[in-house]
Amino acid sequence: MSLLDSKVKLVGCDVFVHSDSLPKMPENIAAFRLALISNRGTKVWPGPTPNIHLTDIHCCRFMSESGGHVSHGDVLKLLGSVDAAGFEWVHVEKLLEIDGKPGFAKAQGE
Repeated sequence: MSLLDSKVKLVGCDVFVHSDSLPKMPENIAAFRLALISNRGTKVWPGPTPNIHLTDIHCCRFMSESGGHVSHGDVLKLLGSVDAAGFEWVHVEKLLEIDGKPGFAKAQGE
């Protein structure tokens, strides 16, 4: 079975932002909710921040607010809102669900 034979839907995205400390990212933006923030693959928000060395790049995982499909236009609106909130985004990864299963890895502690 190839990916072309699968049911694929866009359910969120990881937005990597530059910040010297844990970013205070809005929890709801456009069609998304902030699910977690990780640093070097370890969950650092929500909950207590683990005792690890934080780098200046944080991964903000945004998932569909409704739990369903989001569009590429929704992702563009999200990036515009992240920028307008004063955060420098440096990389984006789309999060896909393939045949009803996550096609992306969880952060340690998620």
